Amino acid sequence: MEFDRAVVVFAHPDDAEFLCGGTVASWAKGGTEVHYVCATDGSAGWNGPNLTRDEIARVREAEMQEAAEVLGVRSVSFLRFVDGTLEPNLELRRAVTREVRRLRPDVLVT
Repeated sequence: MEFDRAVVVFAHPDDAEFLCGGTVASWAKGGTEVHYVCATDGSAGWNGPNLTRDEIARVREAEMQEAAEVLGVRSVSFLRFVDGTLEPNLELRRAVTREVRRLRPDVLVT
């Protein structure tokens, strides 16, 4: 299928690659404008020593930007909810809705 614009919404940095990385790369290569919306800051995504949650969040965000660039993703938006505390509530729905309305995709992947 061909789409002009796609938005991929996911909870944590790297979720999109596990969910649909091949599809994203294929769409981007075919000319679809792909945008990522990451709900959390990724700060719980590390079990190693000597890093604060703020440091982990910065590392995870940088990794997400790099992965998106490799796949041809046009933009990455971070909603920055604290990792491990995300709930399906009105605040999250509003934040995601704002991004969908701003980006106006033809297809939405969640």
